[in-house]
Amino acid sequence: MPTGDAPYRLVHQLPEPDEIGRTEVEMRRFPQIYKPQGIAHIMGEFLQSRGFLS
Repeated sequence: MPTGDAPYRLVHQLPEPDEIGRTEVEMRRFPQIYKPQGIAHIMGEFLQSRGFLS
């Protein structure tokens, strides 16, 4: 969970660093105006629309 005023972030962790050394890629960012249940719903729809969930 974010602390302070930080936004929620959906991050894809890479198994190995990519060519520029990143170990994670931010897929989506949500402001903290949403409740955790709303974030879970939005993230579920995001992942399902991209084939991560069936």
